[in-house]
Amino acid sequence: MPGVGTYEDRVRRLGIDPVSPSPSPSATPPQKGGGKSLRFAPDDRKKSQDERKTDRESEDSSLLSPDSGLRTFDSGQPTPDSGLRTPDYIPFEEEQRRALHKRTLLAAGMILLAIPLTIFCGVRFFDDRNYYLISLLIIAETLLPFLLIFEKRRPQAREMILLAVMCAIAVLGRSLFFMVPEFKPVVALVIIAGLAFGAESGFLVGAMTGFVSNFFFGQGPWTPWQMFAFGIIGFLAGALFRGNDRFYRSRKGVVGLCIFGFLAALVIYGPIMNTCAVVTSIAYEPTRAAFKAVFLSGLPFDLIHAVTTAVCLAVLASPMLEKLRRIKRKYGLL
Repeated sequence: MPGVGTYEDRVRRLGIDPVSPSPSPSATPPQKGGGKSLRFAPDDRKKSQDERKTDRESEDSSLLSPDSGLRTFDSGQPTPDSGLRTPDYIPFEEEQRRALHKRTLLAAGMILLAIPLTIFCGVRFFDDRNYYLISLLIIAETLLPFLLIFEKRRPQAREMILLAVMCAIAVLGRSLFFMVPEFKPVVALVIIAGLAFGAESGFLVGAMTGFVSNFFFGQGPWTPWQMFAFGIIGFLAGALFRGNDRFYRSRKGVVGLCIFGFLAALVIYGPIMNTCAVVTSIAYEPTRAAFKAVFLSGLPFDLIHAVTTAVCLAVLASPMLEKLRRIKRKYGLL
């Protein structure tokens, strides 16, 4: 037919080699605009890369907004040990770990005000006879700040089991060395629980350890005082070392932890229990001479307890914290 052309002419218009049915490598696909190629020129390719880079920067700037939950990392320079560049932004939660949370402040108020007031009411109005009631009230007051952890989510059974296991280990550690006065690893285990799970959990483990272990050692007016002493040490450990979940890997970190345990047993637990001995005993009147006599007579036992705590932390802190940290990260606990 005229004007149609031969088969080869029509094939060439489509950019196909008439010898082979497949398109030739050098041929470009036909376009609507007169068969022009879509190949990018070098300047066009560079321009597209710049545009993609601009888009990424705009996305990063949106991530760095106050509502995004991310914050820039100031240095952005190679680290001296690895030579790798630090990320442009880090999660804002990493910085928030170093600040006391609102529930931690509420727990501090509960511990420093409500629980001592409960113990005072037991001594003043119940004459230290209803110590079971006072102990249960302390446990209830301890649970209030702890339950705030689950304000926005449901608690998991594995979290409760892990805290129960820590309490059982502390009770077992106190029972194993019953024949040695004040040679007890309880304070060290409570500190480890506070470091691993936070201040509220540390206080709960300490208070429950004092209450449950006295079923073996004997309940009495001293039980609420021991619960408060163990609990406040676990709370302080979780509050002071908040966010530093890897410090125990260095020798300086372990030494600092041992010093903290030594001072906690000597300055916190010892004076609280010595005060309990004066207030709850019928053999002493709460005078300055009675306090001085009890504190001086209890100083050797407090020193033994403090040294035991430091030694147990030096031996147990690193392996236990590492295992607990792995469990937390694997199951997303607390």
